[in-house]
Amino acid sequence: MSRLILFVLFFCLVVQTIAQDRYMVFFRDKANSEFSISQPNDFLSDRALQRRTRQSIPIETTDLPVNRSYVEGLKLLGVETFYTTKWMNGVLVQMTQDEASSVSALAYVDRIEYVAPNAPLLNITSENSEGPVTPQEDLAFPQNQLLGIPDMHREGFKGENILIGVFDDGFQNLSSIFYFNHLFTNNRIVNTFDFVRNRESVENGFNHGTRALSLIAALGPDFTGTAPNASFILAVTEDDRSEYRIEEYNWLFAAEKADSLGVDIISTSLGYSNFFNDLQMNYSPEQMNGDIAVISRASNLAASKGIMLVTSAGNNGSLRWRIVTAPADSEQVLAVGAALFNGELASFSSDGPNASGFTKPDVVAIGFSTSLIGGNGSPTLQGGTSFSAPQVTGLAAGLWQAFPNLTQIELLDLIRRSGDRASNPDNEFGYGFPNWVRAVELLSINNVDSEIQFSLFPNPTSNNEVYLSVNEENISNLVDIQLISSLGEVVYKATSRVFGARNSVRVPLNNLPSGIYLVRLSNSSGSRTQRLIKY
Repeated sequence: MSRLILFVLFFCLVVQTIAQDRYMVFFRDKANSEFSISQPNDFLSDRALQRRTRQSIPIETTDLPVNRSYVEGLKLLGVETFYTTKWMNGVLVQMTQDEASSVSALAYVDRIEYVAPNAPLLNITSENSEGPVTPQEDLAFPQNQLLGIPDMHREGFKGENILIGVFDDGFQNLSSIFYFNHLFTNNRIVNTFDFVRNRESVENGFNHGTRALSLIAALGPDFTGTAPNASFILAVTEDDRSEYRIEEYNWLFAAEKADSLGVDIISTSLGYSNFFNDLQMNYSPEQMNGDIAVISRASNLAASKGIMLVTSAGNNGSLRWRIVTAPADSEQVLAVGAALFNGELASFSSDGPNASGFTKPDVVAIGFSTSLIGGNGSPTLQGGTSFSAPQVTGLAAGLWQAFPNLTQIELLDLIRRSGDRASNPDNEFGYGFPNWVRAVELLSINNVDSEIQFSLFPNPTSNNEVYLSVNEENISNLVDIQLISSLGEVVYKATSRVFGARNSVRVPLNNLPSGIYLVRLSNSSGSRTQRLIKY
């Protein structure tokens, strides 16, 4: 045998010996933590705490960061550590098999889980081909109209003060695409991080995230996203070069970071089932019950912190797998299927139920010939549940802006009930197309039969007052006036005689936050309620 062959064999043996794979190391406890749940400001932002307070969610041990000394102990063994998870109490590491044996023997280590082979965090580029579309007044209008988005925008709700996390594979050309300029001009990109490559920049050459984000955030003369005035946290969690369970944990790391920054909604156009490179990581359809897949469990934890989760149902409807993928299988996640403009279901859209029998998908939006902005910065038509989900994310943002005191559970339920099939949901369309107008009507107080008719102006308004006048039959009669918040709280009341438009009654709105209110007039004949928009 030649010296060259011997050298090659020796080199291969050495490489195999020192190969470092990716593992999750989970700790037994958080004993002797330097943090305390009584001082949450040390590890959660004010915005994150406000979300919990608003929804009466207590601070728990899952909110505490991992014990730093445990992580340092791994480093002393020569193990390279990356991201920690406080919700699941662990850390992502890269180590050899020998190091893995030593780590498993540590008293504070509960278990280790192999999540990916030796795969250093490298940056590569790729391009996705896209087809252009013919420009028109607003390319997104037809798909937005089915969700009531134009009405939502006309009433002044475009996602202001809502923080949305978008987790995907990459956001190619984000900073140079015209349709996203307003995000940078108005400082609406709050945070970015690429968990695949361990760096802050998310412009890595992949653009699935760019396209998904455009459906929420893009703004231009020929395209309007569903919530263009929202703020965003962008994270790369998906590695398009391979498929290993590490990507589910990347999602977990991103969700925890977003939670700490105070995110309101997480939009995910990703799904995991049975296509991992390592077949031992595959899930079975029977495991799609919302409690087994790593990303589904992570989503449940995020929901428990008051975060709204919107995700694509999956594109397996015409495949043997067929049903929704994780995390769409979770009952705490709003899974969005894909429909066509003619009202039919896209053949590829995954259906349900999940393995526990829960109706899935939850709702649908246009997912075939969907107008969006491509990674090259041009409008294009594409399909997939990846692009139906972000549309509903924007609807959720507008609803939460209008009704900020809704809990995550209430918002999830409201969007389901606003579907055009809510009276008869199924496992193809779910509750159907959700809609802004129907959602608002569901939150309104029903009118009682009454002779009272009244006008309310201006409406919508940004003023500190509105005026009302009654129909001729009730002029000069005493009426009770109530101004009611979206939670049913009476924020103003008075008894007055109304004499018509020239002598209309003033209803003060001073110091009231933006949102949707109900103005109720009542007398001995009954009552009547109208919706008032303040922005």
